[in-house]
Amino acid sequence: MNQSRGLLLACIFGSIGFAQTTNVDLSVNASVTDVSSIGTIAYAQADVAPLGVATITINSTQFNGTSTAVGLMTFSFNRLGSFGVITNVPLDSSGTISNNITSSQGTGVYANAIGSVNLTLTSAPGGFTLSGTGTVTAGGKTTPFTVAPAHATTTTFPANSMSGRGLAQIAPLASNAEATFSLAPVDADGTLSGTIGVNVTFSDRLIFHFIAPNGKLESVSAVVTGGTGIYATATGSATLAVSANGNNYTLTGSASITQRPLTAPLIREVATAFGNDEVAQNTWIAIKGANLVPANTPAAGVDWSGAPEFMSNRMPTQLQGINVTVNERSAYVYFYCSAVTNPAACPLDQINVLTPPDVTQGPIRVVVNNNGTPSTPFVVTKREIKPSFLLFNTLGYIVATHLDYTLVGPASLYPGKSTPAKAGETIVLYAIGFGLPSTPIVAGSATQFGPLPQIPDCFLGTNQAQVTAAYVITPGLTQLNVVVPAGAPPGDNLFYCQYQRTASASQFTPAGNLITVQ
Repeated sequence: MNQSRGLLLACIFGSIGFAQTTNVDLSVNASVTDVSSIGTIAYAQADVAPLGVATITINSTQFNGTSTAVGLMTFSFNRLGSFGVITNVPLDSSGTISNNITSSQGTGVYANAIGSVNLTLTSAPGGFTLSGTGTVTAGGKTTPFTVAPAHATTTTFPANSMSGRGLAQIAPLASNAEATFSLAPVDADGTLSGTIGVNVTFSDRLIFHFIAPNGKLESVSAVVTGGTGIYATATGSATLAVSANGNNYTLTGSASITQRPLTAPLIREVATAFGNDEVAQNTWIAIKGANLVPANTPAAGVDWSGAPEFMSNRMPTQLQGINVTVNERSAYVYFYCSAVTNPAACPLDQINVLTPPDVTQGPIRVVVNNNGTPSTPFVVTKREIKPSFLLFNTLGYIVATHLDYTLVGPASLYPGKSTPAKAGETIVLYAIGFGLPSTPIVAGSATQFGPLPQIPDCFLGTNQAQVTAAYVITPGLTQLNVVVPAGAPPGDNLFYCQYQRTASASQFTPAGNLITVQ
């Protein structure tokens, strides 16, 4: 089969709903660069006068143990308003960040914002302090600002990786095709995760993903994780032999590729609910894409409230023909909705699931099965924890209550039902992604309860907030009892937590979340 005929058949079969399977021989030669690096995430809450208090986050990578570093500093005033600055200062040393505000990073009222900052970073125990000045222009208004001295806490993680480009032969589909190759460690035992991309044509790209246990690359099994163009919904598998000669890598083997109609299930996003595009065990996640659920799904969606499993105190792994696997383990399906029947509330098909207990970390695969038709595997990074707060709305107001169970928030949030918190008051916040409690849980049980192994460090505005209790209270749901600091100013206050601060799994909740104080 020549290339043009193969593409023609793929288009014909795709249009009438059939799948086409092609057996191919694959050979990839790539020259790679070994990048040894340390990633650092830093959080601080600082008074940025007169703009207000901002959560300042820095995601930075330092290369090869040198002073070469690159990163992004983001000023978040709520979940919808932020601007960013490119950084080049290692976060384990002192230095000065003098750079322009990046217009492409602005959101909300700071969309397309421009300007500059001149900040000084000074090393300090557990992180560093930062302060300085800047100017931002947004919405036609230019505002000089001052960043009051603030302490930033940090967490680091290894980010070693290899990446490179080369040529691939993928007979009978293409010869001398452009190929990319990446390789990264997954965990301490040396397990590696690799990705191979092959441009069969300008617009049609195949992507393979493999995991090499204990770093053994000689022979690996790979899966097709889709691609672009006619391969967007492709599935398949490959067996590859990998050899290295210095920085030159050769991958040879065979694969079976099934091109499916573009109406097949396709995952586009996987993220922790109300968080970012990483997941954790025992965590609520949102899966979005196309053709993930039946096109005749009721406009209100389908939830698990009537699932027969609850009669046995179990959570359902299948909901009216929809099931999901996370790292090849069944997840617990809570809800789904369709972009066909409710595009306003569900612009993409969406499925909400609770991930199973599983200590695996690093790249894993998520698969949705829609009434017997599986999606292409979607690769997402899995951590031990990935904390995130439930939110009342997109602006970032955290789901919280007073001790009498009335809602915490500005009076305008839910008129007659929500009121601000008071300084010195204990309020209750609800979160996900904090992982497992210290007491054992039974996988799949509809009952979970127990204290977190550690108390999170939390900050309201520029003040640390005392956490008096932290419990998992139902599957995947964590309750934090927090005392509002006496110095909290009236109005909206930014709130974030850092969990397992001294462990390698230390993580921060997303920036820009709000608690209103009277």
